[in-house]
Amino acid sequence: MKKYIDFNINNDIKVEITEEGKKILQNFYWRGEEIPIWFNKNYIDEDGWYIFPLHEICLIFGSHLYNGNNNLPFKTNIKLIIED
Repeated sequence: MKKYIDFNINNDIKVEITEEGKKILQNFYWRGEEIPIWFNKNYIDEDGWYIFPLHEICLIFGSHLYNGNNNLPFKTNIKLIIED
């Protein structure tokens, strides 16, 4: 039996960014420049998972998420952050 939960697209999710995803992210925000240190401190957890609102993941990586892409920007298992 499936169970549905409410999840707002403004809520954060965690993803494991691949090397391809890091290139996409770098080009999206910094147009090829080094990803700044402030980004790493604020958006990457202690296990290396990147934290973004769902809508931002869609904006940055949406055109790279299609059936048959063997070079995805992040691993397919994600973590939803649910507030109690």
